[in-house]
Amino acid sequence: MEEWQSITQNPFDISNLLNNTKNLIGESGEWLKEQVKKIPYGGLLVTTFDSLYFILSGGLYYIKLIFVDNGLLTFALFEAFALAFSAGTSRNFYTFMRKYVNWHRALFEFTIGLVRTFIDIVSKVVQALKPV
Repeated sequence: MEEWQSITQNPFDISNLLNNTKNLIGESGEWLKEQVKKIPYGGLLVTTFDSLYFILSGGLYYIKLIFVDNGLLTFALFEAFALAFSAGTSRNFYTFMRKYVNWHRALFEFTIGLVRTFIDIVSKVVQALKPV
């Protein structure tokens, strides 16, 4: 009976569950760091992974900021520069269109190359971490 009263008086709250989960993950991460520091070169390993996390999370933050949060602005800026460059360096309409399309093709090739490089890096990391 008391348990039922405590449940009805304290209804389920997802924020409490998330905070508890976050605290549990943080505590287990700190415990794991302390355990790894006990092995030889463990401190160096922890410092290296902390630095990698700092660099990658910063990079991902700026990529998200530029391309997700301000994606429309980024696209509009690219279009404005492509149009301005194409119009400023050509005198007839067909040359203008060819340069404009070439800018978009170069952007597409760059994006595909970036995705390909990212997938290649992830696959190499997975191959390196895979047990023999």
